[in-house]
Amino acid sequence: MNAERWARVKQVFDLAVDAPEAEQRAIVETSCSEDPELVAEVLRLLESDASAGDFLETAAGDLHAYLQPEDRLPRFHQGDVLARRFEIKRFINAGGMGEVYEAWDRELTQEVAVKTILPHIAVHAEVIERFKQEVRLTREISHPNICRVHELFLHDGSEEGPTWFLSMELLLGPTLLEKIRQDGKLSPQLGLLVASQLLSGIEAAHTQGVTHRDFKSGNVILVGLGNGHTRAVITDFGLSIRVPHGEAAVDSVSGMGTPGYMAPEQEEQGRVSPLADQYALGVVLHEMMTGSRPKPTSAGGTARSKAAKQGYPSRWDGVIRRCTQRNPEDRFENIAEVRKALLLPTWRKHPRLLATAAIVLVAAGGALLLRTARTPKVEPCQICDMRQLTPDTDESESPSLSRDGKYLAYSSDQAESGNLDIFVQPLPSGTLRRITHDRSREGDPSISPDGTVVAYRSERNGGGIYVTSVQNPDEATLLVPRGRNPSISPDGQKMLYWTGDPDQSNLSGKLYIMSLAGGTPRQLVSTFLDARFPVWSTDGTSVLFGGCAAHDQSPQGCFDWWTMKIADGVPHPTNAFAKLRAGKLLPSRLNSVNWISDSLIFSASGDSRRSSLLSLALDPNTLEATDQMKWLLNENAADLDPSISSKGDIAFTRTSGALHIWQITHALKGQRHDFEKLTQDADIDGTPFAAEGGRMVVYARGRRRERQILMRDTSTGQESILIQAGTPVLSPIIDETGQWIAYTQMENDGSYAIYDGQRGGTMKRACANCLEPMGWFQHDKAFFFRDEKHRTVNLMNRGDGSQKVILGAPGLSLGDVSWSPENGFLLFIEEKEDRKLMYAVRLNPQTGEAETNWLAIPVGSGTPWHPRWSGDGKTIYYVSNGDGFSCIYGLPFNAKTRAFGAPFDVAHFHKQRASIDNVLPRAFNLSVSGDTIYLNLGEQSSTIQLGKLVNHP
Repeated sequence: MNAERWARVKQVFDLAVDAPEAEQRAIVETSCSEDPELVAEVLRLLESDASAGDFLETAAGDLHAYLQPEDRLPRFHQGDVLARRFEIKRFINAGGMGEVYEAWDRELTQEVAVKTILPHIAVHAEVIERFKQEVRLTREISHPNICRVHELFLHDGSEEGPTWFLSMELLLGPTLLEKIRQDGKLSPQLGLLVASQLLSGIEAAHTQGVTHRDFKSGNVILVGLGNGHTRAVITDFGLSIRVPHGEAAVDSVSGMGTPGYMAPEQEEQGRVSPLADQYALGVVLHEMMTGSRPKPTSAGGTARSKAAKQGYPSRWDGVIRRCTQRNPEDRFENIAEVRKALLLPTWRKHPRLLATAAIVLVAAGGALLLRTARTPKVEPCQICDMRQLTPDTDESESPSLSRDGKYLAYSSDQAESGNLDIFVQPLPSGTLRRITHDRSREGDPSISPDGTVVAYRSERNGGGIYVTSVQNPDEATLLVPRGRNPSISPDGQKMLYWTGDPDQSNLSGKLYIMSLAGGTPRQLVSTFLDARFPVWSTDGTSVLFGGCAAHDQSPQGCFDWWTMKIADGVPHPTNAFAKLRAGKLLPSRLNSVNWISDSLIFSASGDSRRSSLLSLALDPNTLEATDQMKWLLNENAADLDPSISSKGDIAFTRTSGALHIWQITHALKGQRHDFEKLTQDADIDGTPFAAEGGRMVVYARGRRRERQILMRDTSTGQESILIQAGTPVLSPIIDETGQWIAYTQMENDGSYAIYDGQRGGTMKRACANCLEPMGWFQHDKAFFFRDEKHRTVNLMNRGDGSQKVILGAPGLSLGDVSWSPENGFLLFIEEKEDRKLMYAVRLNPQTGEAETNWLAIPVGSGTPWHPRWSGDGKTIYYVSNGDGFSCIYGLPFNAKTRAFGAPFDVAHFHKQRASIDNVLPRAFNLSVSGDTIYLNLGEQSSTIQLGKLVNHP
């Protein structure tokens, strides 16, 4: 099956998989009636998905990185005895984490289920801790609707190595999810019975202070009792958490749970309380009643379900809607209140008692009635009629709508996983067309007003802007070598773009305008120190761009959005960044702003909010930013890259993912390199640095201003916090003793400063307007850093704080250094526009003075960055995009002869979701200890969302 056909299969499968099983065939046949073979392929996938079951299903935000689906035979057989106690009777099922068997417990003299953990998963300490947590918490809950988990055991008698396993109550029956997929919605009689039991089980857990945190239909097993009755049993408390009585909620890792069932506060902020289980219960009740999960509305909450049409009591509508309110305080107070509202009390069957109760309510002033009828306050919808265009399984981003909203271009890896290509989609439901087929990454498309032409950035052959016809995409033309972020004018005749280093700390951006048909480009704002990310005004007469005009300020301090009429060429600052900083906000991506009439629409984030779409009003006369700002969405769901048509249609990217620390061991030439993920936290782990000797690695974790610095012991894997959360820190380094640290911190005015000090002591500001510390000189005597204003490499004495310039020259931008105590050479990068050149220079080991002769390092095609020495000083590791992706290479070096060997491959990230290209330059680092490389990779999935912008100008 080729890549395009697989993309089509996935698209149809995603449309059908969540529908009731009885409706799936009709959906598939309607979607691809012209291709009977494709219908058969999708139906086979759906059948396999249904038969796989969910007994071993794990939380999407938890252990997904370990899952390695494979065809395998059961590891144990009838008669095998585990831990000298459990005699295997039969194999039941297998999943991504392990296998389930029926066994006889010789000690308890009863049948039990044995749930094994695959060896390659069990080596991770956090996995075993999850199962220990499940045992500890479920032991405290004794209830017929909670699965009993007995103990966690280690069996060491297998030839394949030791096996961890759980013994638990044997439950034979389908999950609630399997039942719904097979038969559709539950009958009202069965639904009421199951709902009552689920309420009882959840209430029992909450009484013991336990919140499930991953309640869903896949974690409920329906056990037949042989007399026509069904017992619903809640399973898998592996993600459960204790919420002490009296506390409203506890903080945990955001995203731990299953999307579609997680409460918004749990998914976005990691705030967990029994009210999060209530939200998930509301989703499951809706599944039972209708056969599908409720659809969220653009204003928050979920759409009305109309229970009466399903044969259910009408009160179920109000209960489900209230359980799934976005704000926790708008839900029921507890599960007991849900029970009262959902299940008809006995006294209500008697009219006389009901009348008496009504009198009591009236006498009490109707307080109870008012309370249950309370309507949550919801902000007006700013983007409505939202729908998801691309499936969750792909990485799709950077949408570009045509002026009339009839065509959409975007980049996606739906044809080849991990490799972004350009696609064009006629809206609302035309035939998708793949525009590019190159092995390099393509992105940042801009579609012409009539949808016939697309300009885009490709990384092939050093990178540049290509233009192609949608009807004849094979005739693509390289229009601007090394150009970035093309923007086609509203009349379709011209194009804006820029050239320079995507790392904003290198002020190298140059802005251009040219005819879309080709010809000589014209530079705009040539006097600016930096100009990039251009977009057109609605009428096409002006341009908005990000830039820095002053030569006497730091890059962070002078950067702003500017407007300029093309005719007169005079730029005017919007002062938007000052307004945003005052509101503790920052743009999430500088290259995805829209200028619509008198407003800027872009993605921003704050101290307590993830990236979301924000509108900032401009004064219509001066085009300066005002104080009028408003969020366009209530979801707070990492939204980026808005694109808006003249009719108010909006497309944007919704992302999910994380940055983790990885290590590559045995990274020498000719050796087999081992690749391993070190951190599993759902948050962002950035800028790792390995101390000399490799005993510890430090890195930053968190988002924007809410970051902390952690240290990881490489021998034990133990993490400890060096700097608490709540500080905008980045780029930490630590000396070989683990006692002295230095790091970068963002100041209130947007500039950067370096702080340092002893671990556990007071951190002092060592340098203002300085970028990241880059490594140590003479073990721990001094550290290298970059002076942001003068773009020089400096050395700071750790003892007295004195500084001196090591490398610098007028007109040059130098940085990104690595020093080897073994050979005495300093590696560094010289930045020229978007090109980087790599050099080595010997330093005097006593004074730190650099020789005058720089040794150019040959790296072939591509742009090198982050050069780093191996521990013995004989190999240079670096990142390069020579093959169209950011990959890691090695280069042998002989310090005595100053000769270089042939480059060799260390790690490629082609067609991988975990990639350097998914990491912003400021968050990435490469660090080496011995022959082990530490780096952080971005793991991302993203979808294209469509909607209608309300009150569009």
